[in-house]
Amino acid sequence: MTDKPIRYLIYSHEHTDQFGVTSLFPPGIKIVAQETAVMLKRRKDPRRLVPTVTFRDHLTITLGDQKLELIYPGLNHQAGNIMIWAPLQKTLMLVDVVYPGYMPYKNLGIVEDVPGYIQVHRKILGYEFATFVGGHVDRLGDRKDVETSLAFATQLFNVANRILTKTTFPAYLASQPGPEKWDLHNECEHTLVEECAAELSPMWEGRLKDTPTLLVPQEYAKRLSSSSTTPGTAAKLPGEPATWACGNSDGF
Repeated sequence: MTDKPIRYLIYSHEHTDQFGVTSLFPPGIKIVAQETAVMLKRRKDPRRLVPTVTFRDHLTITLGDQKLELIYPGLNHQAGNIMIWAPLQKTLMLVDVVYPGYMPYKNLGIVEDVPGYIQVHRKILGYEFATFVGGHVDRLGDRKDVETSLAFATQLFNVANRILTKTTFPAYLASQPGPEKWDLHNECEHTLVEECAAELSPMWEGRLKDTPTLLVPQEYAKRLSSSSTTPGTAAKLPGEPATWACGNSDGF
């Protein structure tokens, strides 16, 4: 890729599919990551070297006339997943959140925090970028791709909450015959997911590739319902009032 010496290696976050071959880089390189990446010490994975430079909220790297801004926008895809902003090139990178032109990978890219995942779209749009780098898919993106991803995630959140509010788990239990109840929680979730997907699929099959493949297996409705940490409170976006809904309260 270049015949010039490599001075810095920047981790977007610590997942293996992003940096599983960092041990191949030359010795002495500065490895930069948000401070939560120190968890790599516990991993003891020889493929992923432990960062030598860490930061909490913001770090600027300057080489000659080139500058990169590293920004931690808060919990989103994973703790420590950062935005990388190249102002001269008007290019912004955030991995595993927006998949330009495509339906997100299952479970919104195996997201750790759903409200943070949605909110970080708005933080991305606060920058005057022309090119967006999302990773994984076969093309770069732009502002329209980020706006489309935000529209999908917001609609998914709202549809899932409405369906969850309408169909409570106690009501689902009462409708099922027989004494065996253990697996009914799983069956209830699958029923709600299918209903959610049936409503969303016609709207998104023509806008995001792989919708038929990825929408139903994601179990989005289950994960979005889990955004509430208070029993009896529906998942909600930042700044929105809470409403009652059924579902887990696992704090995703």
